[in-house]
Amino acid sequence: MDCKRSSLSNLQLQKDGIDYISQMSDDILVVILSLTPFKDAVATSILARRWRYTWQKLRQLNLDGGDLRILKSESEREKFINQVNSVIRSYNKPTLGGFRIRYAFKPNHQHFIYDCIEFAVNKKVEFLELDFMNQFSFLFSRGEGYDVFKSRVVVLPYLKKLILKGVLVREEAFEAFLMNSPLVETISICDSPYLYSVHVNGRQSPNLKHLKIMDNFSVRSVNLSDLNNLVSFTCRNSDRADFCLAHLPNLKEINLQFGRFDIHNVFIQMSSCALSLQSLSITVLQPEPEEEGYSKILDSVPMLPNLKNLKLTIGGGIDDQLVFLASIMNACPNLETFSIMSGWTSPKISMKKARDAANPHKHLKIVEIVDYVGRKRDFELAEYIIRTFVALKKVKITVVRSSPNYQEAFRSSAEGLVKLTEPKGVELIVL
Repeated sequence: MDCKRSSLSNLQLQKDGIDYISQMSDDILVVILSLTPFKDAVATSILARRWRYTWQKLRQLNLDGGDLRILKSESEREKFINQVNSVIRSYNKPTLGGFRIRYAFKPNHQHFIYDCIEFAVNKKVEFLELDFMNQFSFLFSRGEGYDVFKSRVVVLPYLKKLILKGVLVREEAFEAFLMNSPLVETISICDSPYLYSVHVNGRQSPNLKHLKIMDNFSVRSVNLSDLNNLVSFTCRNSDRADFCLAHLPNLKEINLQFGRFDIHNVFIQMSSCALSLQSLSITVLQPEPEEEGYSKILDSVPMLPNLKNLKLTIGGGIDDQLVFLASIMNACPNLETFSIMSGWTSPKISMKKARDAANPHKHLKIVEIVDYVGRKRDFELAEYIIRTFVALKKVKITVVRSSPNYQEAFRSSAEGLVKLTEPKGVELIVL
């Protein structure tokens, strides 16, 4: 009897749910569908006549084939391609806000990818993401891959945001894209090894606000000029690249990560945005090896009066490393947060000289020391920071991951700093 009553209750709940959904407006149904995986949203078309075309009112099509690290069989690929083809044939609205496709295709699916891009063009998309990065990155070494912008000019006059991962983009195609997409505000290109140079100016891309070039190991030069609306710029590479930054009056955020590059020139180029810059992250893995090289770098650092956040990763054998650090930080008098990962190998430290050279930094509240390993110079770096900067409220130390015994020793070293922080009321966090 109880089982029968429970079944009747469940049926009544289902009926009530269906009745409730049937009373919802189309706008609410579309919001619900937008929160579900796309294939499930399409599958709702079989639930009822009213649902048949509701998914077509979605403003974003997110065609995600799942984990790209898992090798798909040919039949699985064909099934996914057929599903995508069915979707783009069925979508009959004249415009589409965003189109994203993420899957481990093979190079012989190039024409299918062209069809997807043509669909995006015809639907006047404002956001386009093509993510083919992980599974077939090794093909780039043989000159294969998804060179979707090579054989035809892609015209996306309504596009505002472009994300490309694992898509081959060459310099000529990139410049042609810029000229044919005047409204674009955000560009992110990841893992495109044939992009040797990135040259963008205000005539090509007057509305560009955010530019990100990631893991494109062939980039040798970057030239950005007359971009009045550019707010953030990220460039990450494992090798050296030359920089030219000119007339970027509203650039607030720079993130540069390189194995080798002319840090002296980079600091000189920052003069074009020195007044607007608020956040700077910079990696210097191989600084100049000679003493005069360090002086040359420091002489090139412009005053950055509005910089609030600074993140440094510094390697190499720098003598008087704390003086080097103090000189860079002195150019940023209004810092509020500071993060440093030190790979210094030189044992020479002049603590008194560094403290005499440093400004007190009355606004610096939070400092993070990353990959702390408990060496004498690591402890001295933390000690110098705690003793020097008068407004500190919190010091966060993240010890490097290692075997349990070593990691415990690293933590013990970091926790030994508590005797310096407690009298000053500074919170010490060791992770």
